[in-house]
Amino acid sequence: MRTVAVIGDMGVAMGTEVAAALSKDARAGRVEAVLQVGDFAYDLYRDGGRQGDTFLRLTEGFSAYVPYHVLPGNHDAVMNFTHYRALFSMPGWTGKDEIGQSASDNSAEGLFHGFDWGPIHFSAYNTEAYFFPMYFGQSSRDRMHGWMKGDLGAVDRGRTPWVVAGGHRPMYCPYVQPGSPPGLCSYEFQVSRLGCNADCSHYGDHDCWCVDAKGEGLEPGGGVEGLLCDSGVDVAVFGHVHEYARFHPVRGGQVMTQGERVLRPMDGPPGSPDVEFGESVEEVTRYVGGSGGPVHLINGAGGNEEMISMNASVPVPLGRCDISAEPACAFHAGCAPTRGALSHRPQCPKGGAYDLSYGELSANSTHLVWRQRSTRLDAYIDEFWIVKPDA
Repeated sequence: MRTVAVIGDMGVAMGTEVAAALSKDARAGRVEAVLQVGDFAYDLYRDGGRQGDTFLRLTEGFSAYVPYHVLPGNHDAVMNFTHYRALFSMPGWTGKDEIGQSASDNSAEGLFHGFDWGPIHFSAYNTEAYFFPMYFGQSSRDRMHGWMKGDLGAVDRGRTPWVVAGGHRPMYCPYVQPGSPPGLCSYEFQVSRLGCNADCSHYGDHDCWCVDAKGEGLEPGGGVEGLLCDSGVDVAVFGHVHEYARFHPVRGGQVMTQGERVLRPMDGPPGSPDVEFGESVEEVTRYVGGSGGPVHLINGAGGNEEMISMNASVPVPLGRCDISAEPACAFHAGCAPTRGALSHRPQCPKGGAYDLSYGELSANSTHLVWRQRSTRLDAYIDEFWIVKPDA
């Protein structure tokens, strides 16, 4: 199996633990690439950009050994993503969008790109195009949406049987914000789900909603989410919320399947990465591919400065979600101090409780495996498989 590590929201202050683990994995050949789904350094522009330099030195332990792919988050938006654009250079888009318009190498400006890695095609897009109208007009959003259609539509499933989409702001979350629309955790994430034009109270604020009557009347499962579902995306991974959560395959708030819980064979699926005895979880969730919606992941526990204020002696809350609050949520670990929402999460202590973790995504022609490793607990905490129907 080919393995890529996925991290999110890794900064300087609390990112050393995850960075060290990734460096060890990269040097040992356990991972072949690293993808970070936004929010770097906290923040790249600080101290005249020196914070960005410090962060890049932190990542050298793995980026000197394996490719390091990135996509932008809301904390990278200062000065129209100037520091992000200057520090990172992603593959250019030289193909055509869904209406046949050609693009030059720098058309995406590093803000979105696609690439193949073994049996997986990755489509990394910019969720922030919907939240910063001072930087992105309708033409910019249309261009990215056209690129997404062209990129996902051109996937050759015979060569890359799995498709993973990555962005920063998620579409679902393991809690419900007060005053949120029915069946959705917040208006902010509805914007990300629908890909609509957002109205925000100020730069980068989370208090955003679709300008069309806060999204009322918009077709459920349309927009970006509909594109991912219609294109048969298998996994959609995001950051932004500083914890880990897994959601069953879902579309428009409707759970497509809950999979099945099975005892994990000691050797895992055929060709899976070697693990030390006792490292793995006892049970895994097994999904059959082609369910009609991707598995959604929040993977924002790379190490954020807000974790400094949390009590490190508080045990990491982890386990199955409160499905009465978010029916699609299957598993979570850690509790980000999300404004006002912790009172609706009885499993979360006041002030939050952090975990530090990252994902390992492995695949061959018949199986895709995600394993979430907690560096704080020094253990794998969640694992799921997606299996081809004919495997």
